[in-house]
Amino acid sequence: MSISRYLLFLVLPIFIYGCSGNEALQSRFAADPSLTTEEQTNGQGENNVTLTLPDDFPDDIPIYEGAQLTSIDGNTFTWTSTDPANLIIDAYERGLRAFDWQVERGEDDSLVGVKEDEAVTVTMNFEIRGEETIFSLTDSRLASDTTNQEESPSGDDEEEQETPEVTSSEPLEQLVQVGVIEEGRESVNGSQEITRRQYARWLVKTNNVIFGSNDGKSIRLASANSEAVFRDVANDDPDFPYIQGLANAGLIPSRLTNNPDAIAFNPDQPLTREDLILWKVPFDFRQSFPTTTLDNIRETWGFQDANQMSPELWQKLYIDWQNGDNANIRRTFGFTTLFQPQKTVTMEEAAITLNRFGYQGDVRSLEQL
Repeated sequence: MSISRYLLFLVLPIFIYGCSGNEALQSRFAADPSLTTEEQTNGQGENNVTLTLPDDFPDDIPIYEGAQLTSIDGNTFTWTSTDPANLIIDAYERGLRAFDWQVERGEDDSLVGVKEDEAVTVTMNFEIRGEETIFSLTDSRLASDTTNQEESPSGDDEEEQETPEVTSSEPLEQLVQVGVIEEGRESVNGSQEITRRQYARWLVKTNNVIFGSNDGKSIRLASANSEAVFRDVANDDPDFPYIQGLANAGLIPSRLTNNPDAIAFNPDQPLTREDLILWKVPFDFRQSFPTTTLDNIRETWGFQDANQMSPELWQKLYIDWQNGDNANIRRTFGFTTLFQPQKTVTMEEAAITLNRFGYQGDVRSLEQL
């Protein structure tokens, strides 16, 4: 990039803004075909494929000038640019803040923007490929079944691809609305078991949405360059930033917390009630846990199977009981005298625990967003 272009970037606006019905904007896209077209080969020859932003693309999302729109996949939009990644990331961080987004920057330079008063989230990821920067943006407000506007190479209409159905209750729908659950990424059914990787991702994302304006309560996503703590969650695993982020924060057992046996995370195994509580209660309490005895659990919850639990779980259960009506167990499982620590957790049950964060007089919920 020349010196003059760089100075121009600093002085003039670098973004053009998407707004349906804006003829000036549409003509600006059309003026340079490189912004809206790409060459694709289907094995029989080359075809021009035109990509345009949908009419409902929000006008509070800046579009990086000169970037080429390469794909639209549900509510995720991907561009490519020859500008350096750090320049684009810095520009988006400033540009989103200019539209009143609360922006958090991850260790891997991903961006998460939140508007708490509107319960919306945008996420951005950046990747360097050779001399190009590939970056994508996902907006929770846009329907995940937005049509990909690529033309069929044969000229015929392709069959519509079905979006995984979301069979859910209100708690799950709230997670969808704030962008924690990406409908195009995973199939969601309230009665289906949730995996450990899914809950780790939902837990971190929900926490960061609820406390988007409080850096001290946010979980930092791990960089792809971080040394993997678990042997079965590699750096290129899509959920590595969340699982590793929890380990880095000391919120799940690992060698970082002096648990030498926790060398595997078992990401695709079903989540148990024990881990549901062990992982969630520290997000509510955010203090050191007091020493707790078996008698404490019998006197409070009255669980008949308390002797099947670890002292660490006793601590979390005791604090959860002190949380009154906001206790995860009361909200999720209702009245019970059996905790059944190894029983698996459904997606709906997991969503209920994530509906509220906090302890006693300081509790926040997704309903307040």
